[in-house]
Amino acid sequence: MFVFVHIGRGAGTTFRSVLRRNFGDKLLAIHSPQIKEHFGVDRASPSTKNLTDEELTQILDCYTDIECISGHFFNFPNSFENFKTMTILRDPVERVVSHFFSFRRRYLNLSVDEFPDHMKYDYRYDINLFFKHWNYVSKKYGVPNGCVNRQTFSIDSNLNLDQAINRLKNEFWFVGLVERFDEGLLILKEQFKDLGRPFDIMYESQDVAASVVAGVRYMSQRKAIKVQKKEKEILINEEIREKIKEMNQMDVILYEEAKKLFNERLRQYQGDITADLVIHRRQLKQRELKNRLYSVLK
Repeated sequence: MFVFVHIGRGAGTTFRSVLRRNFGDKLLAIHSPQIKEHFGVDRASPSTKNLTDEELTQILDCYTDIECISGHFFNFPNSFENFKTMTILRDPVERVVSHFFSFRRRYLNLSVDEFPDHMKYDYRYDINLFFKHWNYVSKKYGVPNGCVNRQTFSIDSNLNLDQAINRLKNEFWFVGLVERFDEGLLILKEQFKDLGRPFDIMYESQDVAASVVAGVRYMSQRKAIKVQKKEKEILINEEIREKIKEMNQMDVILYEEAKKLFNERLRQYQGDITADLVIHRRQLKQRELKNRLYSVLK
């Protein structure tokens, strides 16, 4: 069984689309809707706790021929020894900033009286209120704080940094980096090849948040990026970035260790990573142009 630990705002939606391309119906995405379906609405509202080993087993027992699962809510450590576990980490500051903008857009065009009950602070124009929101939700509902060492928690649910680092090095089959996404896919393709399995690493960016800016859907990616950049310039300054870094000291250390691990695996790459990267990105560009042309002709 392959397992993708999807850390929010870590290119997970795009990576899951790659997994879907390779596993098809044998990929099972386990997120809040599936947890509600199996265990009731209250189990995942207003925020979802990690699955226990028993709960995950109950879900898996409902399906046949599943080869890969993905989701935000897997628990580590756990009792499963036959999982090949994958994850992708991101610069902690950039991840939290992206997390804020992702949530902000959900409510951008709503009035205050339309907010969900658990949203006690109107954080849309102040990320400090977003931090207060997550402190409140985390304490009240017993869920991990989405703004504080969330990546470390995803790797070790006890927030033990040493164990998280050890787990990345010894228990995770693949550790990617958002900032080096394409290189990571090349490494992963080689790892699947060592198992005697092909692995198609073509993809299209699935950044949903980038396509929903200021409440406008289907904005072009280029325009969305420009709007996002302007929003960040207004709402995020260096003081905020330093505050996020201070709040996420464990994630900062974990990310540095992940980069070392990634570079080590890159050195073990059997081919010419530079040449293969050029070819891969050329193929991605050709695919993008082809799809764009098809869309226009359609």
